[in-house]
Amino acid sequence: MIIRFKNWQSHSTLSSNRPGLASLTAILLFSLCFFLGLGGQEAGRESVQPKISFDARFDPIVTSKLSAAGDILVQPLINNQEAGWFRLDPGVQGMRITAAQAEMLGLTKSGTIRIIASSNQLEERPVWSGAIFQIGPLLAEGLDFAEMDQPAAADEEENISGVIGTAVLQSAVAELEVSSGKVRLFDPVSYESESGPAAWQEFSVQRGLPAVPCRFEGDREGKFGLDLRSPLGIMFFSSAVSSMALLQDRPTAPVTVSGAAFSQIPAQTGSLQWFEAAGMRVESPQAVFLVNSIGLAAEKDLAGLLGREFLGGFVLVLDFAKSRLALLRK
Repeated sequence: MIIRFKNWQSHSTLSSNRPGLASLTAILLFSLCFFLGLGGQEAGRESVQPKISFDARFDPIVTSKLSAAGDILVQPLINNQEAGWFRLDPGVQGMRITAAQAEMLGLTKSGTIRIIASSNQLEERPVWSGAIFQIGPLLAEGLDFAEMDQPAAADEEENISGVIGTAVLQSAVAELEVSSGKVRLFDPVSYESESGPAAWQEFSVQRGLPAVPCRFEGDREGKFGLDLRSPLGIMFFSSAVSSMALLQDRPTAPVTVSGAAFSQIPAQTGSLQWFEAAGMRVESPQAVFLVNSIGLAAEKDLAGLLGREFLGGFVLVLDFAKSRLALLRK
């Protein structure tokens, strides 16, 4: 028997060798950057702010698509050349680019930076500079890129050339339609008066992820990180599961969870009565409950995370400059 949750694609197939809900098992592949625990953070180099401007002659709609894995990909210009597909990831500090693409676009090396790499180790990486970067109406001059690992096989098929992180996103208001990959970028100065949401939710950055306080099932509350690379909807860390007795009297099915920084661990999946984030309430959503700690520092700060299955029902509006976000019904 093969069961697929909506929008989980091939990474979230639940299967069992015998019938019955209790016998379900799954391998759930979560966001690499989140489970490294630091969201691709940079260290050891003084940040130089690029010069950012907006050209009202350009449409706020950005050329974008969804990758086979469900990531949002966008196509910027660098030095007036098409730069290929870049993954849009609010969980990555700074910017990333492959060495081959940087050389082809005429960027130059300008020192090094220490980043948390895919090995979960602090690594020294070259910095590529000299870029005139444009995406939609946003123009950035003096933008630096940390050299990234060569793309994994799946990303090579998508021809991923780099990652757009907070170095650009912190200078714009971004509207992200997670389920379709549609992206619009706005000048923060004019956004409020034109089409800004009626209600905003303040967010903080926890372990590289935007994090918001959420409510669910009565008077329960917790802070959840927003992870656009996770295919799941709502996931609870084991500390929240234990302290809030979330498995007590709740029908669940066993699943197995694996990630880049840990081996397979048991978990449970079941329904919540309701869940509310940024003023948007969802009735009877599915959730994954970790039953053991996975040894991440984020477990001390967050009750869990919200991934694409939950966020796919909304347009996510991010305003890093004012540390606020909104969820809009599509």
